[in-house]
Amino acid sequence: MNFLAHSLLAFDDDEVMVGQFAGDFVRGRDLSAHPRRVALGIRLHRHVDAFTDRSTWMATLRARFPQSLRRFCGIAIDVGADYHLAAHWSLHTASLGRGTLAEHALEVDRVLTLYRAQLPPGLDRLAEVMREQQLLERWATREGVEQTLQRLSRRSAAMAPLARCSEQLWALEDELADFVAQLWPALLASTYQRYHILDNGQ
Repeated sequence: MNFLAHSLLAFDDDEVMVGQFAGDFVRGRDLSAHPRRVALGIRLHRHVDAFTDRSTWMATLRARFPQSLRRFCGIAIDVGADYHLAAHWSLHTASLGRGTLAEHALEVDRVLTLYRAQLPPGLDRLAEVMREQQLLERWATREGVEQTLQRLSRRSAAMAPLARCSEQLWALEDELADFVAQLWPALLASTYQRYHILDNGQ
């Protein structure tokens, strides 16, 4: 799951949302430099990634990609999962009591702006790009997904094959929709449980 999913799994807690976004920008187990609830969000981010990567649904979907793209397809699947969350927003967010996708995007922007001083290097720039290009909303479109994969593919020569993943994503669109439909409820329940365990210091 990508940033849209992570932002939803902050459970209306601003600092936890900051941590959910920061998870891709922070390394190591020592999170003492971060406020407690931001650190909680980083740990939740890692829980979400681990739960998704270990799922049988992910393994099945990965196997549908050609061997030449297998190393990168997890990233593409994460972006594609956000596409299905965004495209079927009301269906997947009904239990969370969310408004529209546009309203959620405004809330994300409010939080990242409010806590800008606490954002790790790189995330502050991403927050600006998300605002300027309305990325969370654009991930509800094929064009937005393809532009995201193109942008990621230009980060380094090693990441270049990501640009070729979009064609396979659309070939597997029905399977990807099933992946999200099956994974999301289980991920939501598991992350909510983990949130309460971490919040209670267990």
